[in-house]
Amino acid sequence: MVAGGAAQILGESFPKSQIDAGGPSKMLNPITNNLIEETAALEKKRDVLIAIYKTKATLFFDQTGRFPQQSSRGNNCQMILHDIDSNSTWVEPMENRTEGELILARRWALAQMKIQWIVRTHQVLDNEISKAYKTEIQATGMAYQLVPPNDHRHNIAEKAIQTWKDHFVGVLSGTSDTFPLHLWCQALPQMERQLLLLRQYNTNPKISAYAYVYGQYNYDAKPFVPIGMEILVHKKPHRLKCFAEHCKKDFVLGTSFEHYRAWTMWMKDTRATRVSGTIFHKHKYTFAPVVTPEDAVIVAVGRLAEALKGNLPHNLGKSSLDELTHLCTMFGQASAPTAPFSPLQPAQPSPLLGLPAPPPRRSPRLITTVTSDG
Repeated sequence: MVAGGAAQILGESFPKSQIDAGGPSKMLNPITNNLIEETAALEKKRDVLIAIYKTKATLFFDQTGRFPQQSSRGNNCQMILHDIDSNSTWVEPMENRTEGELILARRWALAQMKIQWIVRTHQVLDNEISKAYKTEIQATGMAYQLVPPNDHRHNIAEKAIQTWKDHFVGVLSGTSDTFPLHLWCQALPQMERQLLLLRQYNTNPKISAYAYVYGQYNYDAKPFVPIGMEILVHKKPHRLKCFAEHCKKDFVLGTSFEHYRAWTMWMKDTRATRVSGTIFHKHKYTFAPVVTPEDAVIVAVGRLAEALKGNLPHNLGKSSLDELTHLCTMFGQASAPTAPFSPLQPAQPSPLLGLPAPPPRRSPRLITTVTSDG
């Protein structure tokens, strides 16, 4: 009874439309059909549409300028990819900034990230982008967004480039003076991981970005060494010639992350790379400061002066007290730091010790003219 009454009310409120009069292919309920049509024709008011934007699934892309030295592999530029979630920076060398090089560098970088289970769905990049590059982004199932023209502040990769450049230049500044600069692109793998160890994971700042991407780093299995340092590589006995040297001088390019306790190096004679685990690092040796006998005497005199200060017995005569006070003053002056000696100023005699002043030293830069009269 209720259902029939409701159907009658709806039928009276929503009359038949021309679609029903025209005769559909199948017999439809006129009441339901009219209700759907008239409801769709109503004006929409106060509709709220919500779209979820996942910032963690966003990648920021950008490219650096041309490096002053072309690498031995023909690379001149670098593509920088910055992941928001892991706070990681990925670097790929490029020969130039053409369309084909950008696509190849992007493919290689995304493949390396996918190995570590990092898959993103959104990409932000600069306004300078070709149609083929847009097609490549869409083919990988990613949506892209361009920053406003002439406003690169919206691209976080700009800040990632600044951080990477500081790290990159700092590493190259610590290389040996004879390190060939054209090897810079072959040292990028260790540079990347060093930077990851220095950055925090955004979701959990208590761990590093490296721990999130690659897991906890094992310094025993893969020890880091300074990039560009001179090393001596051991030659295997079966490759040695008669009376040949047992090692060669090379440059280390970084740790080999595929081997156990091995390093990648560049050979001077063959101008090629090799991996070896038996090498000698030619560090710039620094020694800890050693206490000289003069320093030990000065320290002992200072301690003796502190022991005598304020501990003089009062049962002694005036002459004895004066002598001990004089001795304490002498020890205090002897242990005090002396001013730097100037070769142009003659030394003054000590009034306490009563010793004559030493002869003045002659500066080695002064030229003395000797005449015939002496």
